[in-house]
Amino acid sequence: MKLGTFSATALDPKLSAAVFAVPEGGVTAPVQGPFGWVILRNAKTIPGESKTFDQVRDSLKADLVKARAGAKLTDIANEFEDARGGGTPMADAATKQGLTLRHVAAADRQGMTPEKTPADIPKQPQFLEQVFQTEAGEEGDLFQSEDGQYFAVKMTGVTAPAVKPLDSVREEVREGFVSEARNKLLQAKVQALAAQAMKTGNLVDAGKAVGHAPVTAMALKRGDMNDVFSPALLGQLFAAPAGTVITGAAGKGNGYVIARVVRANHPEPDVSSADYANFRRTAAQQLAETAVESLAAAARKQAGVSVHQATVQRILGDAQQ
Repeated sequence: MKLGTFSATALDPKLSAAVFAVPEGGVTAPVQGPFGWVILRNAKTIPGESKTFDQVRDSLKADLVKARAGAKLTDIANEFEDARGGGTPMADAATKQGLTLRHVAAADRQGMTPEKTPADIPKQPQFLEQVFQTEAGEEGDLFQSEDGQYFAVKMTGVTAPAVKPLDSVREEVREGFVSEARNKLLQAKVQALAAQAMKTGNLVDAGKAVGHAPVTAMALKRGDMNDVFSPALLGQLFAAPAGTVITGAAGKGNGYVIARVVRANHPEPDVSSADYANFRRTAAQQLAETAVESLAAAARKQAGVSVHQATVQRILGDAQQ
């Protein structure tokens, strides 16, 4: 199994010491790592590179600022929870820590107010999930969103959904019916034009039918959504083979887009990036773990040995939990 390129500190210390002690092309003696015994071969050794302080000054400063901010945020969150645990109301505990208090009169599960306007609430999806897991009159536990922000909510009440009188929604229903009918007709027209484009192999005739000449787009990347290409449309484009005609809602407005995939280029990954290095390291470790587990299972089967995990856990106690 190839582990790829990694630094001496990116591997288990025992394995790292063994493989970096042999010359290029050399093979280590059997060495016991965290997942069992292995033999490593040093395919190539790349000398390390030392950077000057000036070269790493900005990155070190950014790392320190981020670390200190994270530690401070954790301290504030702990003090806030300690105050609540001591009986301090949520609002008082938040004020004491200098946190932002916000009262939202009403919002549904989609984050909309009764007036059908966006509620003044955080945009993180986890926020609404937490809100609607909290019982009326209760204060929810402090939770952290994916972007590192902390929230705590108090549910003052829940209004059960009710059927509105017809007179109050008559115009809304009419507009919805007309819009749905118009949308169905538009989709049928779009599908017919797409079928014509697939048959002819181009968008020229389809463009003439709607009075618009086809436009060749600039090269797109998967994340290049804009007013024309919505995320869903981009997903279709990158999943379709060359020559395919796809359709979908535009990125903005009520229009539809008919597009033909000309070709897809797959750029080489930036092997010098930290993300690429982390991916390779994680993948190599996961593959190594899988290989070790498979070898161990095969060895146990060949020897006719089985491991009673419950007994192992009972002997080792918490260390195996």
